[in-house]
Amino acid sequence: MKKTEEKGFVFRHLRKFLLVNAVGILIFLNYDMFYQVIGENNITMLKIIVQIFMLVAIISVGIQIWFSTRFNLDIKNVHMGALFFTIGIFQVVHIMTLEGMPNYLYYDYGRFSDLFDLMTHNLLPLGMIVVFSIRYRYITFAYRKRVFSTSIVIAMLFVILCFWQIPFIHQLFVQFNLKVMLQTSSIIVQLVLIALLIWKFEWSHKKNFLFLIATSYFLIGNGLFSLSASYTDAYYFMGEMSQVCAFATLFYGIYYASVERPYRKLEASEMRMQKMAYYDEVTGLPNHRYLEEKLEEDMPVSKSGLTILLIEVERLDAIEISFGQKHKNVLVKTIADRFQSVLKEGQLLVKFAKNQFIIYVKQDCKKEARRICEALRQILEQPIQLHHYSLRVKLYTGIAVYPNDAQRTERLIKCAQYALNKAKTSGPGHVAFYTSEIELKNRERLQLEHDLEKALINNELFLEYQPQLEIRTNEIRSVEALVRWQHPRMGRIAPDHFISIAEESGLIIPLGLAVLKMACRDMKRWEELHGKAVKVAVNLSLSQLYQENFSGEVRKILTETGWEAAYLQLEITESMTYEVAQMIPVLDELKALGVTVAIDDFGTGYSSLSYLTDFPFDCLKIDRSFVDKIGISKKGEAIVTTILAMAKHLNVKVVAEGIETVEQFMYLEDAGCDKIQGYYVSKPLPFNELIDRYDGLLARVYSVV
Repeated sequence: MKKTEEKGFVFRHLRKFLLVNAVGILIFLNYDMFYQVIGENNITMLKIIVQIFMLVAIISVGIQIWFSTRFNLDIKNVHMGALFFTIGIFQVVHIMTLEGMPNYLYYDYGRFSDLFDLMTHNLLPLGMIVVFSIRYRYITFAYRKRVFSTSIVIAMLFVILCFWQIPFIHQLFVQFNLKVMLQTSSIIVQLVLIALLIWKFEWSHKKNFLFLIATSYFLIGNGLFSLSASYTDAYYFMGEMSQVCAFATLFYGIYYASVERPYRKLEASEMRMQKMAYYDEVTGLPNHRYLEEKLEEDMPVSKSGLTILLIEVERLDAIEISFGQKHKNVLVKTIADRFQSVLKEGQLLVKFAKNQFIIYVKQDCKKEARRICEALRQILEQPIQLHHYSLRVKLYTGIAVYPNDAQRTERLIKCAQYALNKAKTSGPGHVAFYTSEIELKNRERLQLEHDLEKALINNELFLEYQPQLEIRTNEIRSVEALVRWQHPRMGRIAPDHFISIAEESGLIIPLGLAVLKMACRDMKRWEELHGKAVKVAVNLSLSQLYQENFSGEVRKILTETGWEAAYLQLEITESMTYEVAQMIPVLDELKALGVTVAIDDFGTGYSSLSYLTDFPFDCLKIDRSFVDKIGISKKGEAIVTTILAMAKHLNVKVVAEGIETVEQFMYLEDAGCDKIQGYYVSKPLPFNELIDRYDGLLARVYSVV
């Protein structure tokens, strides 16, 4: 694209060059008629006007370079500017001494005028050759001033010297035919310059090409001057016209290099910055900044309302981890293209955040919003091909409407985010419209997160322990620690509620360590009171296992509390066994401390049974959803029996959770289960109550069994 543009520039100016020369040839062939129409006196005046035009062009180039080098201290540009100022001084003297100008001096102006005209024709190409031979480098402001001032001073001294030696100059013109010598030398120097420009020609150097065109005009002009017999013949007139074209082309070349090209670069840079600021790099879609400004513009004039659909694509982070950023970008672009295909004219698709899009509809219409959601669902039912895989993604969508839900841009987007959070709690594929109740619950959740952080500091969390009965010995030798929160205003808060908040906010790590420390400390007190240790089971989260040096933290707690590692059991859920490569090293480190590991909620994680041969675990806990089917479903009983048989072959202990009836107990006892846990044995008890009721609890167990 760029190469084509550069070639177009070259051919465009080449055509102009050929056209100008064609017009010049036409005038040359009809010069007698042209001369008669213009008249002799007017020809002289036209010559002076042409010379003044050339002077203006020369001085303009010099001034242009002078100002541009304030911002670009390139040694080539500085010397080029000095060259044009020097030529400008010579051109002033040439015009002042032209035939027909007022006589300020006492001698032959014609010869004097020719001298400075021919000096200009020689100095310009020679100076350009010197400039092109200088190595590119940056200079100082002082150097710039020195070059410009020196060139002007030398030019003025040369002019003064020439005025002082006018008779000598006249003698040179007569005896040595200086005019012909200077004309010949100017042609030779210009040919050298043309050869140099052609040798170094590149399509991208537009300025050099313009210099090549200008030098060609100069060469043609000097050739015509050498054939001229008088100042009024066709050769001289056409030579002057060639000089005009040359200086006009030079002026544009310098203008292009110092003004137009930097401006175009700046304009292109601004456009790139504009695109970076307002458009997404991967999809090319407008971004959040574009949307916000668009909403600010549309809200005051909207009569039918505005709707935004905030859409989050699930699993993109997992796909990025598995396939890499490049393939994720391909997937995001494919999804964006599919989204775009279902939108009507006037509906805007925006790449809002990392895994989120917004569809902006200029009307308040829930029916249209639902149509878009359904169309998106249908178009994503077709799998997306990525890296030899067929992938399916689901969407969560939150919808907010102006002006019903909000009257400001920021507020409208926030309402859509509240609705999106509601949709995410309902599961993939769900759509939620904003309501004030959603925002209220979200605020309550944030407040609860804040209160939970304070609860960790103020020791508002405490543990309850649910005993586990060993069926073979009818003894309670282990308990499970369950965290509880007594909120100062809201009372007791369900663990399912605040544990999820802790996991989302990152508070699960300090909470988990606090629970582990409390459990070890309480069990140490138990041992001191009863003279024997009881194993305590503590649940872990995935975030804790990913915590740096988690085994070191466990070792530290065991040391501080004095609790033996053999009497600590750490429980992970079956769903956490997906991350085999990350989990096994951590569990091995924990096992090396002497603690035991249990898999909680076994049978509910939808994972492959192959992990049972990989993970270093000591115990399986049968989820209560299977226990509840005992006595009700033969299939449920068969699953429990199968788990027990498998555990026996793997040589691991089994704990059945949620035992509430004697039938369940009897079935598990006959099936060979090791331990049971549930309300049939005891509900979870605070530590002090567990101590007080321990003996009575044992007596109750014996009577029940």
